[in-house]
Amino acid sequence: MSAVPQTRDKRMHGTNFRDSKGIYTWKNERYPSVTTILKMKDKPALPRWASKSVAEFVKGEAERRNRGEITGAQLMETILDVDRMKSAPWNYAEKKRDMGSTFHDVAEQITLGTPVSPAAFGDDVRGYIESFLLWLETWKPEFEASEFACFNRSVGYAGTCYALVRLNGRLVAFDFKTGADSYDEHALQLSAYRHAEFIGLQDGTEEPMPETDGGCILLPQPDGSIAKLLEWPTGEAEFRSFSALKTIYDWAQTKPKYQEVSLCLF
Repeated sequence: MSAVPQTRDKRMHGTNFRDSKGIYTWKNERYPSVTTILKMKDKPALPRWASKSVAEFVKGEAERRNRGEITGAQLMETILDVDRMKSAPWNYAEKKRDMGSTFHDVAEQITLGTPVSPAAFGDDVRGYIESFLLWLETWKPEFEASEFACFNRSVGYAGTCYALVRLNGRLVAFDFKTGADSYDEHALQLSAYRHAEFIGLQDGTEEPMPETDGGCILLPQPDGSIAKLLEWPTGEAEFRSFSALKTIYDWAQTKPKYQEVSLCLF
């Protein structure tokens, strides 16, 4: 069913190459990560999400007060704590990242052939695992590679592609997202993986990136229902757009500064 166990011993995790600032090092070369470059893209939904997160946090604290878990004074203290209010969205995001990382680790073990029981996991991740297992049973995909670092020397970036998966004869770049939806930037992310030039191997050699026929995002469901498979366009148009973001990223690294101009210069 899967070629992952045979390839896993020579393809290192992408995290083996990436530092805390999102820079990959391959031999003596340094490459910004795909996700770091995507930060150059405007995300108009982010402010709305942040304000919604604060509102939901306050609502949750009020519900705790109604249940008698905290006093009215404690509720007011929380609401008046500006720093705590401002940090609410990012604390929530950190918990989601931790849950997502746990799911990714478990999903990789499943693709490697390790038996996994969803009952062994907490409520926050159990449904996602059940959803993924149901999708595997239904779709019967073939995983040909997992969690590998890929590089594009020409454009100058690197990333960690979660998997290459064969679905109904098509080999696609593949990733999981444990959020509620998939967003247009995922088209650029998958396009960057598809257009990588090589995969870095443990022995320092470079393996050509296999030719793929598309890019898909899998959304496992928290209630355990079958995961949703979404295919994004990942062709030349999307790659040109990603490459444009890389140009903007490069410009930002120069840290340009303004210069006050005096009348005599004109």
